[in-house]
Amino acid sequence: MSFRALNDHSAKPKPENRLQRGARGVDIDIKVAAQADGPVLITAPPADALVIAERIAAANGDWQMDVVNCDLTKGGDIVAAITDSRRRAQTTSRKHILFLREVQTLTEFEQATLMHRVSESQPGPADPSARVFASSSVNLFEHVERGWFDERLFYYLNRVHIVLSELP
Repeated sequence: MSFRALNDHSAKPKPENRLQRGARGVDIDIKVAAQADGPVLITAPPADALVIAERIAAANGDWQMDVVNCDLTKGGDIVAAITDSRRRAQTTSRKHILFLREVQTLTEFEQATLMHRVSESQPGPADPSARVFASSSVNLFEHVERGWFDERLFYYLNRVHIVLSELP
């Protein structure tokens, strides 16, 4: 697996101690997510979410992961990132993951644009060479209930949901 950041991401963050110790159930969740063919939503602190996404990608073999830090992008950057990731997936033999970090920071316009783009050509059985992962450090369902996050996008991303719970 290789790692490629698509925006201002100077260094890979280090995982927090709870992942180094192995959070309860995370290994099982990673195996389930690796066997699935659709999107994955990871609710965890940003550094931990990246480690979980990398573990899922590694469990599947040779995956290229493009990371987009949503809190550092603007609407056009999201569209460009999706387009670039899909283009690479189509032009190489390597499988691709588009990993959207801190997806809850997207504006309403960016959420609508993202939903439109991912629904145009949904990864899955028809396109097993591309997947979408998203992470959030907050409970996205609460954001949906409050009207802060697009419900359709939430349910699209929530096909496999990994929640890193706090350890005592």
